[in-house]
Amino acid sequence: MQCGFCMLEAGSVRTVNAQNITFKNLLDGVVGALVWWGFGWGVSFGNTCGVGTRNPFIGNGGYFLATNRGSIDTNVPQMGGLAFWLFEWAFAAAAATIVSGAVAERTKFEAYLMYTFVITGWVYPIVAHWCWSSAGWLSPFRVNCQGASDIVVGEVGFIDFAGGGVVHLVGGAAALAGAISLGRRIGRFDPFVQQSRFGGHNRVLIALGTFILWFGWYGFNPVSTLMLITTTPDGGFTTYAMVAARVAANTTLSAAAGGISVFILSRILLGYHDLAESCNGVLAGLVAITPSGAVVEPWAAIIIGVCAGPWYIFGVRCLEWARIDDPLKAVGVHMFCGIWGCFSIGLFATREYVAQTYGLPLQAQGKPENWGLFWGGGGQQLGVQCLGITVIFAWTFFTSMLLFMLIKYTIGLRVSRDCEEAGIDIAIHGGHYIPESNPGKLVEGMPTPQSDPMWG
Repeated sequence: MQCGFCMLEAGSVRTVNAQNITFKNLLDGVVGALVWWGFGWGVSFGNTCGVGTRNPFIGNGGYFLATNRGSIDTNVPQMGGLAFWLFEWAFAAAAATIVSGAVAERTKFEAYLMYTFVITGWVYPIVAHWCWSSAGWLSPFRVNCQGASDIVVGEVGFIDFAGGGVVHLVGGAAALAGAISLGRRIGRFDPFVQQSRFGGHNRVLIALGTFILWFGWYGFNPVSTLMLITTTPDGGFTTYAMVAARVAANTTLSAAAGGISVFILSRILLGYHDLAESCNGVLAGLVAITPSGAVVEPWAAIIIGVCAGPWYIFGVRCLEWARIDDPLKAVGVHMFCGIWGCFSIGLFATREYVAQTYGLPLQAQGKPENWGLFWGGGGQQLGVQCLGITVIFAWTFFTSMLLFMLIKYTIGLRVSRDCEEAGIDIAIHGGHYIPESNPGKLVEGMPTPQSDPMWG
């Protein structure tokens, strides 16, 4: 996923900032891994049973991976603690990387490092604890210390199978806060400045990054079953292979539907077929199916993807109307489509798939409120989904705004005007990553016909 994000973002910015955005993607991974090891994992999945008061809002234990016994939330992973730690690190890094696109081409390096530290170690883990831990107040996996179901919100809890809310809404809401706090790039939305100059420099990279992300999504969505076979208390076993297969198929169909939807809409709205927009349409479909892929039929996945296209475009237009500069359109793709994906569960989730995915026996589902409105499920689950969307957005946006304001008025958020106009690559990375971007100049150390015999 990081490779795909890196290529997508590098192609979507100008050549003078491509090395900088690539570097930030690298740091999301390396800094995020250390922070996740130190704090993020414990805040997300630290098991408080036996080590203090069981807290529905924040985990406690498992910091620095000091132990795999007694402090790890073993009720959720169904796999080894270290394997689950590694899997969840990828989610945390993805949430941080989403922000880099919205604040591209104008953010100080040290400010970005500080933000990455906080989102990986605090903002994202809190939401992950709420929604995915065995103690979280929104979690469908919530149990008491004796292992009995203890769901407190609705009959099933907030359904977010693979992170449409926990990862994408978190990343998108934080991206919105960052874009607002930073302000727009010099000349952006200025009627006297040609706006085409702000477009990305390499659409081939954008397309390749999209394909890699699409492939990486199969590691996120289907693998979120966390297992293929598990034993039951009576000595039998339960298989989740069919769930994983359904998620993979739905992921494919929604991505394709989102891409086609934006392909058509971009022709209508722009007068031509825009490759970058169509790529974002694919990503919009992928984001939208992320929370719901396990609990909807394939035909519903197509509808979810088709609707994600115009919803993404609506989000982008809202930001442009408000003069909020988001170079990668990350808010439209991740926040808006993450919201739609979580909401769609309350419409399209089926009774059978909810029971199969979350281990709830059908005969115990006497109340119809556990599945989608369009399947006769009433409105309770739709209400639970709306509650989850609201609290995730509120927590992430306002916490991130506070963080960005603190950075802004301490070390500063934004590079200098001279640095922004010349390109951040020159200012802090030693030059453009493409030598031809320095017209008339040789890059120091670059081989020449006179200095390198390999030139012939």
